[in-house]
Amino acid sequence: MKKRFLLGLIILFAWFFYRESLSFFFISDDFYYLSFNTIPAILKTYISDQHFIPVFLGVLYLIKRVFGLNPYFFHLTGVLVHLVIIFLVYRLGVKFLKKTRSALLSAFIFNLFYSHYEVIYWITGLNMSLMVLIYLAALIFLLEFLKSDKRLFLWWYSGVTVLAFLTHEFALNLLLFPFLYRRRSSVKSGVILTLMIAGLITVRSLWGNISTPQQFQTLKFIKGITISHVQLFLPLPQVLEKIPDVGMIILFLLIIYFLLRNFRRQHFFLFLWLESTILLFSATSLPQA
Repeated sequence: MKKRFLLGLIILFAWFFYRESLSFFFISDDFYYLSFNTIPAILKTYISDQHFIPVFLGVLYLIKRVFGLNPYFFHLTGVLVHLVIIFLVYRLGVKFLKKTRSALLSAFIFNLFYSHYEVIYWITGLNMSLMVLIYLAALIFLLEFLKSDKRLFLWWYSGVTVLAFLTHEFALNLLLFPFLYRRRSSVKSGVILTLMIAGLITVRSLWGNISTPQQFQTLKFIKGITISHVQLFLPLPQVLEKIPDVGMIILFLLIIYFLLRNFRRQHFFLFLWLESTILLFSATSLPQA
């Protein structure tokens, strides 16, 4: 009861911390994403950065159909999604780390992490929040399957993984997890999921409007990896901007050293998870909140 009470306090504090965003208006890309008025338009999106995000666009469309263009309900959705994610971070921590204290600390850090302001305050950032919510739910279903060996959880994991991918492509590394466990059913689901995602990508390339993707830049990719690590573990963006490139490289190497210093299986797994996410993000974007 004490631990549930502490989790409730963390979630309640998050509500008071972010509720000021309920009075915000629409800005920037919000107007573009709010312009989709039909389901066919959502499925045939023309987006220059190659994102295919029908789940996110569908949620915006649903809110707009029910509440109109009142920004309050869009921002309310963003805050509520963040509160649910805090709970899922806690649940995943309990199941994976096997320590309630560590899970509570993870939820608390995630709650107030400095970069979340943009994702929560900006309606367009809801696509990332929704992806993270669905992503964490998929991992919890997979862990439940590994614990109980009930196929229902494996089916839930597979279906939710597809939804996460259709919310934002950064969920792609969810496909890796079934192959990490030596179970035929788990690996089989991983193969099926990979084929399904490949099929979705193929359909996307044949149906809808696609612009020419930006050319991959090696230097930009390496810079993205370095800056992402440093800003993630040293949340001082205004200070880091004044540090020369050599200093950033040294900080990056120190962070990798500290992450790998105490080798434990669970920590190493989390490290690989972190690296796969940062590599995937750095291949498409420079670091941002």
